[in-house]
Amino acid sequence: MHAYDFRDTKGFEGKNVFLLGIGNSALDIAVDLAKVAKSVTVSTRRGTWVFNKVAAGGMPYDTLYMTRLYDWLMDAVPWTIANDFMENLVQQRMDHDLYGLRPNHRFFQQHPTVNDSLCNLICTGYITIADDVDTFTADKVIVKNGKSYDCDVFITCTGYTFGFPYLDKKLINIEHHEVPLYKFVFPPDYNNLAVIGMIQPIGSIVPISEIQARWVVQVFLGKISLPPKQTMLDDIARKRALMKRRYFQSEKHTIQVDYVKYMDEIATILGCKPDIWKVS
Repeated sequence: MHAYDFRDTKGFEGKNVFLLGIGNSALDIAVDLAKVAKSVTVSTRRGTWVFNKVAAGGMPYDTLYMTRLYDWLMDAVPWTIANDFMENLVQQRMDHDLYGLRPNHRFFQQHPTVNDSLCNLICTGYITIADDVDTFTADKVIVKNGKSYDCDVFITCTGYTFGFPYLDKKLINIEHHEVPLYKFVFPPDYNNLAVIGMIQPIGSIVPISEIQARWVVQVFLGKISLPPKQTMLDDIARKRALMKRRYFQSEKHTIQVDYVKYMDEIATILGCKPDIWKVS
């Protein structure tokens, strides 16, 4: 089954469950199943850095990191130092080397994998981390290092293919998950068509969708004009290049944005970007 079809833990009681993939969906499902399943094994090809939702002192990390101060620091601090700091931080909570989680890429080269419960469940044996899948038998999964794991239920958590199969490809043609939309909203050839929410921020998607909707309405009403087509194409190409430089090569890293930067970008177009000097 695919992670999309998972709804609750009913029917998994006493089963050996094997999950392929180590993104947020995989870990959320694994944590839920650890309460009822006989065994839960998570297979990873490249590993991942696992971050927690709650910081020391009990504050959600969103409230600490989704700020202009943090955004400024990320631009000011050398890339290597920022990665060293975050990797040391997550290592204090869980030894990624000991449990086979350390990836080859740096912390900020991936979309965050966030889970508060995984560490305790791995340490206590409720969840096992395994190598990439090699082959299957009738009731086992054999991974690349030769180990085998009992398997009654196999769940693929390998992501989703997104697109618009109901639209003519001349309108929006998505290949390899690369979205040809100006600021992830407007097709350069059609200013009467817009997409809202097709974006993967490091931060909340709801406020981004809201500000995108405000922009779209202003364009449709004729109160804000879109730039020339070539300007939009250049912006699309620039964003793609930035993502390729920052993240490891993967189709899941094609619609990434930093929350504060993107919100400010659209707010500037709308003329509603806060002036922090006046606000303060």
